[in-house]
Amino acid sequence: MSGTPPLFCIADQSLRDFVGHHFSYDQAVAEAARAAGFTPLVLGHRDLPADVACQADAVPAFRDDIWAQRQGVGPLRRRRDDLFRNRRFAEDLRAALPKDLPAGSILLAHMLTRRQLLGLAEVVDALPRHVTIVALLRYQTEFYDDDLSRRAFARLRRAVGAGARLRLASDSARLARRIGRLAGLPVEVLPIPHTPPELPRPAPAEGRALHLVSLGNARDEKGFFEILDAIRRLRSEPGGLAGLRFTLQANDAAPALAAAIDDLAMDLPEEVRLLRRALSPQAYTRLLAESDILLLPYWREIYEARTSGVLPEALGGGRPVICTAGTWMADELALHGAGILVADHDPAGLARAIRLARQSWTRLAAGAEAGRALCLARHGGDAFMRALVAPPPPPLPAEPPRRVQILYPWPDFLDRAAGASLRSNLMAEVVAPHVEEVCVMQDGAAPTTRRGNILVESLHERRLIRLAKSLGWRALRLLARPLSGAAHREEVLFPWLHLQRLADPFFRRRMERQIGNADAVLLEYGFWAGPVLRICERLGVPCVLTAHDVIEDRVPGSALLRRLTGWLETRALRRASHVVAVTPGDAARFAALGVTARVVPNPVDVAAMSRPLPAPPRRMLERLGIELADRDICLFVGSRHAPNIAAVATLRDLAARLQAGMGPAAPLIVIAGSAAAEEEAPGFIALGRVHAMALAALYQAARLALVPLPEGTGSSLKTLEAMAAGLPVLGTSVAFRGLAVTDGAQAAVEDDLGRWSARLPALLADPDLLARIAAGGRALAANYDHRRVMAAYLPLLGIPEDSEASQALPRLMADDPRLAPPAPARPRLPAFSGGTLPVG
Repeated sequence: MSGTPPLFCIADQSLRDFVGHHFSYDQAVAEAARAAGFTPLVLGHRDLPADVACQADAVPAFRDDIWAQRQGVGPLRRRRDDLFRNRRFAEDLRAALPKDLPAGSILLAHMLTRRQLLGLAEVVDALPRHVTIVALLRYQTEFYDDDLSRRAFARLRRAVGAGARLRLASDSARLARRIGRLAGLPVEVLPIPHTPPELPRPAPAEGRALHLVSLGNARDEKGFFEILDAIRRLRSEPGGLAGLRFTLQANDAAPALAAAIDDLAMDLPEEVRLLRRALSPQAYTRLLAESDILLLPYWREIYEARTSGVLPEALGGGRPVICTAGTWMADELALHGAGILVADHDPAGLARAIRLARQSWTRLAAGAEAGRALCLARHGGDAFMRALVAPPPPPLPAEPPRRVQILYPWPDFLDRAAGASLRSNLMAEVVAPHVEEVCVMQDGAAPTTRRGNILVESLHERRLIRLAKSLGWRALRLLARPLSGAAHREEVLFPWLHLQRLADPFFRRRMERQIGNADAVLLEYGFWAGPVLRICERLGVPCVLTAHDVIEDRVPGSALLRRLTGWLETRALRRASHVVAVTPGDAARFAALGVTARVVPNPVDVAAMSRPLPAPPRRMLERLGIELADRDICLFVGSRHAPNIAAVATLRDLAARLQAGMGPAAPLIVIAGSAAAEEEAPGFIALGRVHAMALAALYQAARLALVPLPEGTGSSLKTLEAMAAGLPVLGTSVAFRGLAVTDGAQAAVEDDLGRWSARLPALLADPDLLARIAAGGRALAANYDHRRVMAAYLPLLGIPEDSEASQALPRLMADDPRLAPPAPARPRLPAFSGGTLPVG
């Protein structure tokens, strides 16, 4: 109708009371829409009380809120229920919308999940093309990574192609990029519309208690357990809670959290006030005005990319905050505001931050006041409407990853003993300073460990999955026995490693969560490639697959098993975004399969290998309980790997021959690592696995490293480590695969193992030659230092090669690495002087 103002319709199924930010969000948008010349229409839940409906000027419309679902049903019935909720959402929305929407009207549907997206797509198809539909997606990617959401996104893409005026949006740039990869459509970033009215500045802190407030309903992911624990810790310290007072909104808590709140209430300190009922908007604003500092220690796994309405209310009100490092909140704090960043899930750190806030209140308050205007310019109803009435912005530019996921198929990531473990650790250490967090998922059941901003978790498979895998492994071995024969029966392991995860729903769900929260994936070996690469492709997350060796070559006994292994390996290599090989020979093999691989050789930590010991090496070994005969030591280091076991057998025989020919003058051959169990014979000793300090002492005590490998793929880390330690190396050609060595210059190369009994004593008798070989080997190893070699992964992850590692965010205790918050991703966000408070 000519002259009729356009309608601005807000569809909010969860608007049914004052809990959460639905009311404040909808009210702020409606007021801004009215000021911009629209007629606002707010559609809420049918259970909306009359007083709330009156204050929000809302119309009851929806039978379900966004979380409505049938409980306790199987996956098939859950999917049917999700379809049912989508149909009801579409029916209710179409019934509530006016029949003739004026030109220029806008429909804003926010707080959507998979239970509404397909219904929204149906509404988009039905609405006239002069109506703009804005779908605001505010949750983690796992809320949109499912069959129905994929169908919805495909239908929305078709609608856009047919002329629909659809705008997908989020209120977090982190979320927008991730959801955009899922949706296949650009996702813009909208301001958060609700900010507080003009609040008075907090009074000077002298002579009064600092008022710390937790706003919103009590939820575990909002760090409420940590807040309660921090209060207990503070109370038990000398001085207790003097100079502090707390007001905690504690309504609508889940049972476990409600029990923890009740425990505190049984012996409630006079400095703590618990609010057990939802606050009206007026009471909420009064409490914000009375606050000095807001507590937001929200869990990073939930709020790393997700937003919280409390934060712009705090920053827009000129209030400092204590929030979790490496989250959207930390980004906002760096832009405008003041506060203290704490590590995730850390009540002790939160307690220290509260003490620090009391001590530094004047500086924090000044920084918060300085950032207030910028926050109000970026957020609020007016900013929200300006963004919506303007043309859609260009897609968000690419940015370096903030969170990198390493997937490691063995349970020994933290051991750094095997070559794969050491390489993956060195890679993680080079990548970590350039991102907020490196998450490692390894096999096994080891406890979760954090080292700086590197988080190492384990799969912790369920018992039923372990049983199913055990049965599958036995069945495959039985089936393969006629193919492999007794001599090669263990070769079936390699196709099994590729196959075991393909039908594992637990593993698939775990990978969906891990990859959904990542910006890039580093996949070590291709064994997990089947499910992992499908998930990466679906979510649009780039994956770099490192082929530590050519797995097909590990299956020489059975032609059929070899072909199966080769097919599985090639399939994985062809699907990865990028492939890394560790030697030029491996890269050439992959090239013949049509796979382009970048060569990133096995690295070595040169500085660690040459670090001085606190005592002479033999004395260090004695302190560690290792006593060796006073002879020349020749050292072999290796894990329990078939070529290493064969090398130990060669060295055992060599020791016997040298002992027979030279007697007490024969060198002592020492084996370190799990390649051999503890054993001692004349001229030969196997120590088993040894402490890292003992291994360093062995490298310095030895005169020669021995690497008689009969076979192997990839490249040998033990060779590079010995070279970096300044130890000359006698080895077969296989020991130096991928390395440009010349016999007598950087190494002593001898493939005829029968000649070692003469070659080894001759080398030991020529110290000048050993010194030249040691110097040449060390110079060669310097080219393979992990800081140089592993930098090749940075451009594959989208990190510029010349970028400098970011500085760590403020940490609460420099002497406790668990408390070090993750380093911020580049590019750095601008910060006000007097903004985020450096502590520690």
